[in-house]
Amino acid sequence: MPVVQKIAFYRNVLEKLTNNPLFPSTDIPLPEAKAAIDSLEASFCESRDGGHTIIAKMHQQDSVTTKIFKICRQNS
Repeated sequence: MPVVQKIAFYRNVLEKLTNNPLFPSTDIPLPEAKAAIDSLEASFCESRDGGHTIIAKMHQQDSVTTKIFKICRQNS
């Protein structure tokens, strides 16, 4: 899935979990997940200029964010 679609997907998941009585607590604190999404989105925006270092940073943040959401998914 392209990074831009992942950002939208993760934001949707975060919105659905926030204040949801079916998920009173999560394995990863929601503010931590939001910070990871925000960082991924910022690095995606920065990578639009095509710089190799920034693109590598975006892919690294993509991996971090994906791991957070995999942990949430596996334990739900």
